[in-house]
Amino acid sequence: MAILEHRYGGRNRGGIQPCRARRLETAGSRASEAPNGRRINHVLSQEILGSFGKKYDLTYQLDFLKIIDSLHPLKGLRVMEIGGSNLPRALVLDELGAKQWICVDDLKNFVLDTPTKTRVMNDAMRDHYNTTATFTDDDTNEEILSNDYAIIDSDICHLDIFDHFDAVVSIAAFEHISKFGGLLDRTYNALRSDGHLISLFQPIWSCVNGHHLGGAKDKAGHEYDFGSGIVPHWGHLLMTPPQMRCDLLTKTDADCADDIVSKVYNSPSINRLFFEDYVDYVNASRFRIKKITPLGQRVVPEQVQAALEAAHPGRTCFDANTILIQALK
Repeated sequence: MAILEHRYGGRNRGGIQPCRARRLETAGSRASEAPNGRRINHVLSQEILGSFGKKYDLTYQLDFLKIIDSLHPLKGLRVMEIGGSNLPRALVLDELGAKQWICVDDLKNFVLDTPTKTRVMNDAMRDHYNTTATFTDDDTNEEILSNDYAIIDSDICHLDIFDHFDAVVSIAAFEHISKFGGLLDRTYNALRSDGHLISLFQPIWSCVNGHHLGGAKDKAGHEYDFGSGIVPHWGHLLMTPPQMRCDLLTKTDADCADDIVSKVYNSPSINRLFFEDYVDYVNASRFRIKKITPLGQRVVPEQVQAALEAAHPGRTCFDANTILIQALK
């Protein structure tokens, strides 16, 4: 067993080796190297990625896919994707060369329109969802796995596929999944012997903007998300809900402040796991080789670090916004 863990002046967990958080380089910046220092496989050229990005309005998904493929080439493999479901068939089968691509995604809660919410997506992406073979928990594995490309509209923890996939990949999804131990169990079951799990996801709860705010709008029409800065850096970890509301009232109207507080502290769409929680879950999993790497650091001011550690005893990693999980069955 091997796990890498960031340590910020704190203790190791289970005697595992510490490492520093590293800055995440993507195809949009310096894509020549993956987080492990290997040269990135240029099968997915910038021209190809740019074409799919423009057509389907994809951005970070393509950068992360390229990094994952550089770490473990997916050509010729049977792949299960957890979350996402927005990587089109022409990209993963024709360009990437995967033999099979089955995505497990909770479409009802995260992707498709509901009676009260219309999802923002362009015509090409809507056509992608309208034309892709989609299954549910009621369908048999035989029906599902007879397809080379399909979506399973389901919670990953309801999956009962065993010993089939060569690789499981996930892009910016693991921070949304609350039943994390169950997720790792189902992933392990779905993989064949020597199968790989590779997941790259952000922002995690313990980072500067880990509240993952989205979809908030005030009466003046201003929209706020986790990149807009309306929530102070690490504020979700240092403020109580009443304290955050008081702070927000200096920046926006009361209804919007209430909406933001509710989303930050109560939204079921994020799991609120700290970096150390992910380490402990992965460490306790059945995978025989496992590695967790913190990426994308932001310097934490000394006084803020001290306040964070005082508010959350046993937690020390607050600088990394991204996690890379690699595991082998």
